[in-house]
Amino acid sequence: LAALNAGVVAVLAGACAGLPPLAVAGAAVVVGAIIAHVASLLAMARPSSSLAGPLGVVAWYYIAAGTALAFGGTLGGVLAAGLIRSPGLQTAVVLAHAHLNLLGWLGLAIIGTQFMLWPMVLRTRMSQDAPRAARRVLAVTACGLAVTTVALLAAPWLGGAHWLAAAGMACYGAGAAYSLMPAVREMRAR
Repeated sequence: LAALNAGVVAVLAGACAGLPPLAVAGAAVVVGAIIAHVASLLAMARPSSSLAGPLGVVAWYYIAAGTALAFGGTLGGVLAAGLIRSPGLQTAVVLAHAHLNLLGWLGLAIIGTQFMLWPMVLRTRMSQDAPRAARRVLAVTACGLAVTTVALLAAPWLGGAHWLAAAGMACYGAGAAYSLMPAVREMRAR
């Protein structure tokens, strides 16, 4: 956590002060911290671990979110380094970076957490179908985000890739909407 926060501060300071080496170093620290975090989550997500209960899939949301941030942070480091000269590619990388960080790191973590947290807030039992819905939603949202990211990065070379990116976002949105179904059932039960 300390390394992650130090990396974030370095990225922000480097970007604001116009010091690309500091921003790139900060991005490398962030990516390294997240890779270590994902590795520890993978070790805890084994079938024989304490995270293997009905909502063990929530750990996989955090693994997917961390993976998205590792890729997004890498793209951020490339942007901070100023290595991209093509305006079209620059735009594509900025968009992919934003999607991975916002919809991946934040979005996937929030969606996964709500499967576990919402019944606790309501002080009710989890919906019977919540674990199955959580697995389906993770597959749909993670695949939608991956398709969107690849399409955004391919857009400078492939005409019409923006339609594929839009389709990926539609999948992500559908998964996010479907994630609310168990929550609605739990609210009705309460």
